[in-house]
Amino acid sequence: MISTTTFDTNRAVQEFAVTIPNAAKVFENYGIDYCCNGKESLAKACSNVGVNLSEVCDALGKYSVLETKEFIDWDQKKLSQLIDYILNKHHIFTKTELERLNNLLSKVCNAHEKNHPELIKIKDLFSFLSQDLTTHLTKEEEVLFPYIIELETAVSQREPIPYSCFGSVKNPVQMMMYEHDQVGDLLRELHSLSDGYTTPSDGCASYSVLYSGLKELELDLHKHIHLENNILFPKAVELEKAFCSTLSA
Repeated sequence: MISTTTFDTNRAVQEFAVTIPNAAKVFENYGIDYCCNGKESLAKACSNVGVNLSEVCDALGKYSVLETKEFIDWDQKKLSQLIDYILNKHHIFTKTELERLNNLLSKVCNAHEKNHPELIKIKDLFSFLSQDLTTHLTKEEEVLFPYIIELETAVSQREPIPYSCFGSVKNPVQMMMYEHDQVGDLLRELHSLSDGYTTPSDGCASYSVLYSGLKELELDLHKHIHLENNILFPKAVELEKAFCSTLSA
């Protein structure tokens, strides 16, 4: 574990998010990207969003010693366990919320878009987000995740690496990470257009529920992408690489 009192601010944000309980909460509070741009150093990430580095380090030290029932050290778990968690925790939530929020967004647009034209753009962006995520999740569920599980099983049982239509696992991983970046861009646009999901003074209850839901979806996607970009994908690539090295030795 990284020390809770002294931090190397040149280390990548993703390392803090992976190893320190509650670090993700700190980064969310300060608007620091720990999923799509998790490879940036803590110092650079703080500079990018204009927050005080010492203040963030103090917060990390404070939050890291707090008890949390939610924190799981996925870096020490099997990849199949992490995949099962992602599917049941994040994929199901995303699919459910995309459908619910789409219906709610149509309702709010019909009632308020005349006075709030930004809703039209938000609806278009959400449609793009929904389409991208639906295709993305399907590719993970039907192609990449099953392969990673088969790869892990083969390695543990000293069997040949399973056949794939994409060659090295690095290829679909790179594509998934590229698509994560696109999702991140859409989320930032939605966040900006909605003024940080702040319900306007003339907004109705449905307006508030919509923005609350969009905010929760954004937070869940940050956690979701973090688990894949910073833990699952690098470990899958390394597993394949290490196994291939033993065969050529």
